[in-house]
Amino acid sequence: MSRFGGQIKKLLEAKKLFFVKIVLIYYTNSNSQLTMSAIRQQQVASLIKRTMSEIFIKEGRNIYSNAFVTITQVRMTPDLSVARVYLSVYNIKDKEDVVTMITENEHGIRRLLGNRIRNKVRHIPNLEFYLDDTLDEVYKMDSLLDSLDIQPEKEEEDGEE
Repeated sequence: MSRFGGQIKKLLEAKKLFFVKIVLIYYTNSNSQLTMSAIRQQQVASLIKRTMSEIFIKEGRNIYSNAFVTITQVRMTPDLSVARVYLSVYNIKDKEDVVTMITENEHGIRRLLGNRIRNKVRHIPNLEFYLDDTLDEVYKMDSLLDSLDIQPEKEEEDGEE
């Protein structure tokens, strides 16, 4: 057995904790250095995420029919002119079609967004929509790890090495 074999097995057995640690390390490292402009970017992104969620709850059926769409993340460009909105799509087979429908209605969504946040920002940013398939990848990795058949390591006697 390799030098790290036991450690790898322990990580695989505690796979859910492993994924949580990876996510926490990613978010901790990505937010460690914040300047004033980056803080403003996060504030505007948070505002847009909240407001877009309300718009999708109230107006979503008119835009993308029966799909269940959540906004996972909003990232702003440094000049606050473009908001990149990452969407998770559920309850439908072809997720790209839903993102295409939302992109086609970007002008109307931006108008609704502008009506709600016009007193809080100077310029309403242009919207770019992207499919966020991170959760799908996590489920895929989880099923792959579940399919592994790992036998417990046999206890070695103290005299053997």
